[in-house]
Amino acid sequence: MSLKEAINKLLRYTISSYKGFRIGDIVVNTNKKCIHYGSMGEVVRIEELGNNSGYVIHYKVANNGATFSPGDVLSKTEDQLSLGSKNE
Repeated sequence: MSLKEAINKLLRYTISSYKGFRIGDIVVNTNKKCIHYGSMGEVVRIEELGNNSGYVIHYKVANNGATFSPGDVLSKTEDQLSLGSKNE
């Protein structure tokens, strides 16, 4: 089992109610009102907000934009992101 698979398995048990993004997924910021709109990258961490408020997805940016560069780690609520692909 790879490290990525082990982490995903652990997350499924740790955050059993969360059915969205997983570590290693590629995400794209689709919030047109956000200064990081269009940024995309690989999910590196998922953080649960308190009081059933949802999750914050942390991703390592892979593309360039006016307000982001490859290697930046951005944090967004899950409603601002969509699944992408490594070919985008």
